[in-house]
Amino acid sequence: MRDLTMTLPDGRTLAFTETGDPDGPAVMYFHGAPTSRLDVAVFDDELRRRGVLVIAPDRPGYGGSSPQPGRRREDWPADVAALADHLGLGRFGVIGLSSGGPYAVACAALLAERVSGAAVVAGVSDLGWEGAWAHYTPEETAFRRLGDEGASLRWCAEHYGADGAGFLTTEGLEPPPDAASAPDQRLADALVASVGEAFRQGVGSLAQDMVVQGRPWAFDPATITVPVLVVHGDADEAVPLAHGRHTAEVIPTATLRVLPGEGHLSILATVPGLAAELAGVMPTHARLTPLRAEDDPRLEELFAKGLNGPDGTPLNIFGTLAHHPDMLRRWLVFAGHVLSKNSLSARDRELLILRTGWNCRSRYEFGQHVVIALRCDISRDEIEQVKVGPRGQWGDLDRLLMTAADELHGQRCLSDVTWAALGRHYTDRQRLDLVATVGGYQLVAMFLNSTGVELDAGVPDEM
Repeated sequence: MRDLTMTLPDGRTLAFTETGDPDGPAVMYFHGAPTSRLDVAVFDDELRRRGVLVIAPDRPGYGGSSPQPGRRREDWPADVAALADHLGLGRFGVIGLSSGGPYAVACAALLAERVSGAAVVAGVSDLGWEGAWAHYTPEETAFRRLGDEGASLRWCAEHYGADGAGFLTTEGLEPPPDAASAPDQRLADALVASVGEAFRQGVGSLAQDMVVQGRPWAFDPATITVPVLVVHGDADEAVPLAHGRHTAEVIPTATLRVLPGEGHLSILATVPGLAAELAGVMPTHARLTPLRAEDDPRLEELFAKGLNGPDGTPLNIFGTLAHHPDMLRRWLVFAGHVLSKNSLSARDRELLILRTGWNCRSRYEFGQHVVIALRCDISRDEIEQVKVGPRGQWGDLDRLLMTAADELHGQRCLSDVTWAALGRHYTDRQRLDLVATVGGYQLVAMFLNSTGVELDAGVPDEM
């Protein structure tokens, strides 16, 4: 782990850690309240094994970061963008834990040009819905709703001491809901260290965070277009599962993942896996050099079957799969059925393939089929709606196709409701072709992502 600082454009100091593989794809992690950038230090070895770099900044006033009087939740994306610029990052994922969850949502909403995806883990939702305040005391609810930082500071000092030293004594570490999900001692020790660092400057940062948390979101979550994964334990007593459900309901691109038996602290152990998932942990360069006909006599006949691009050379996908010519030959039979002998319309087929490529985070698959979709009279706006999925602006059948693609991706099965609804539009043969299309292109995405196939000339990169 590297413990670092940078100077923000307004002169404030931003403290952050780099944990994991320094050469891996980057994901930013936003800590809870009151923890700090040290949350993920305990995962350094695991993140290295996974090949991911996690960058964890302290919010203003926590740990080594300068205070920011009067700060708002929507100010955070500017600090994140400055940190990303400082580190030379392009696009990156973000993870927000607990009180850090809304900051991840803010980045997904206000920094969409940089954020590739977000995970909200045991996150506090916006607090404008019925039941949102149920787990707060009346006193906490009052000063959070009123936005009274002075009252919040007095409350924190009375309960935890001005230096925050009483927090662990007062709150303790949440007892696990069962032995199987108990955080190990190493994780518990790491959390104690992280809380201690959070209060390095006193309780002011926590007091401010509590008030900021009570304010309405100053952005519309319905406008979020990047994928958002909402992860919540059903045994979380600190931030009940209802918060996760609400967050997933108000963000059109959100997927809810409920973890049985997980509490509020034990769920921290999921962060390395989520970081790897967000990063894609896909190769940044081709692992196999695409072959050409001259590389193997067996390929000349294969490549003569319309596998070449506009420049007369085989598309990179075929050149890569040509490392196993027998498999490529047999796969082309099935692929030919899906792409040209499918009983679905070309439009329906391409909508399914686009959504599958997006779900699988396959740059190559999605980009290639953007080109094909435009030739099939799918509009540029509809391609953007594919990224939103079933909650996009669709007619009934198109929305059903998005739902079917998502169910097959997430559950490996169509629900009874979706199967029946498809039957009102399609024959049995078409329903089978739909499953074959999604399943076939999931397989293609696995090949593409695992081998790092590079985009062909003229193919857009939309991931």
